[in-house]
Amino acid sequence: MSTEAAQLREISRLSRRSAFAIALLIAAAIVAILGSLRWVGYQGTDDGQYVDAALAWYHRVPQIDRSTWTWGLRYPVIFAIDTAFWLFGVNVFAVGAAMLAYLFALVVVSIWMLQRWFGFVESVIFAVIFCGMPGVIVLATIANDDITELFYVAASVACFCAAFDSTYRRYLLVAAGIAAGLAFAVRETTAGLIIAYGLLFLFRPGIRRSDYFLIGAGFVIVILAEMAYFTIETGNPLWRFMLDFSREPNLNRAVALAPKHFIDREGNLGIGGPAGTGFFMFFFSQKYALIFYAMLGVVPGLARSAWTSSQKTVLIVLGTLFVAWAGFVIGNVKLLDLVPRFIVVTAWVAAMLAAIGLARLRRNHLGLVVLSLLALIMSEAVCLYLENTDPSQASFAAIDLALQTHDPVYTNTATKLRGRFVAQIDGVADKIRIGKPTPGSLYVLAPDDLKRCDYGGCEADRAVLSGLNHWKEIERIVPRPRAIGSLLDTIGVTHLIPPEFRKKIVQPNSGVVIYRVP
Repeated sequence: MSTEAAQLREISRLSRRSAFAIALLIAAAIVAILGSLRWVGYQGTDDGQYVDAALAWYHRVPQIDRSTWTWGLRYPVIFAIDTAFWLFGVNVFAVGAAMLAYLFALVVVSIWMLQRWFGFVESVIFAVIFCGMPGVIVLATIANDDITELFYVAASVACFCAAFDSTYRRYLLVAAGIAAGLAFAVRETTAGLIIAYGLLFLFRPGIRRSDYFLIGAGFVIVILAEMAYFTIETGNPLWRFMLDFSREPNLNRAVALAPKHFIDREGNLGIGGPAGTGFFMFFFSQKYALIFYAMLGVVPGLARSAWTSSQKTVLIVLGTLFVAWAGFVIGNVKLLDLVPRFIVVTAWVAAMLAAIGLARLRRNHLGLVVLSLLALIMSEAVCLYLENTDPSQASFAAIDLALQTHDPVYTNTATKLRGRFVAQIDGVADKIRIGKPTPGSLYVLAPDDLKRCDYGGCEADRAVLSGLNHWKEIERIVPRPRAIGSLLDTIGVTHLIPPEFRKKIVQPNSGVVIYRVP
């Protein structure tokens, strides 16, 4: 039986609408369950910049000035949060809801692509393995550009692939360009998608090469609109790019890794700095578990299988996007910290290809497919278990103390900054203070924040603690260690694990110590 005939037979058992609804419900259930279990909401690092910008737009239409960070100009993220504020009020839930909406839209596009060109089983496998990845589900509960960018990239790819066998080819190609432009407005790593289109234009056009310029036209529409806005506001049409290249390399990247370290500032496992080669980033990242191994495992089978012309086009487009995106990110190590979140687009491609490959294998190797899926799901569950979903624990402890005592609470700069949005919501923003504490006041010492601090205000924060030996310790608030710590002790392997990794596994947050200043 041919591939196309088998696909038609499969679809005949289940109407297209029912198949789409079932796959979407499965994805929604996974996102709802895992999202609620591993909810972050707000951690006050990069997401804090987006929230600050969204609040500015919520209260008024702000003017751009030289104090605006590059995050404040990524409007597809900011306006989504702003919309959520109008719908749900100004709270932490609204921030996460905005990103979950982007994830839901991304899943809709992905399921549509898989069911249009492949089948129902492929879409279900994708929903299971993609929505369970820590680098997807945890990111989707905080404000970020990764999931947002990925949605627009996926939308662009979907429109591009649909244009090959549609009577609305030109409209779809323009739509692909507009989506690519919106992705680029989110983050310039979308250059990986542009490179992919360039490679397709050169080596496998599929459509007339002149039609590729319709993609460029759609892209230019978005970029020119953005440049016109910046010209009106600042007089510089390239304002965002100037900030990216002149200011961002000097910023304190909250998720970047310190040199020679493998645990990032959120307490999560990752690879960065000089050791951040593509090999380690793709195959030893907690964020994506075994997805890239799964992709490599099915690629030989995908290459040998018989496909329809449309299916082959989709597979080539996805493969080209993977190569172009990975190459661009790895090749720009001087501008980008090689952290796993920059390759979430490649993780999406890997999940799509893995789903297609495993669905094809099930006809002759069902047992192998079941074992592969179990391995993927279990690896994702372990990695998700190890995620630090309370990276701002110290900030929230200071806020809770201020709420309880109604008195000023002193802490270090990083701890205050990371909790600023929550403190504002709770009405204690003016009570969380930095600098030298006054006699009789409370001070919240956050060892993790001080240890990872590496910007100008850090030395001043450390200088404040010169009199720590004379302060009175009031309380220690230490998160409960994970149960896995007892297991490691029982089997006697604790001493074999490097301290940095043991801390990550057992207790990623050191907690806080509360002092009374005499």
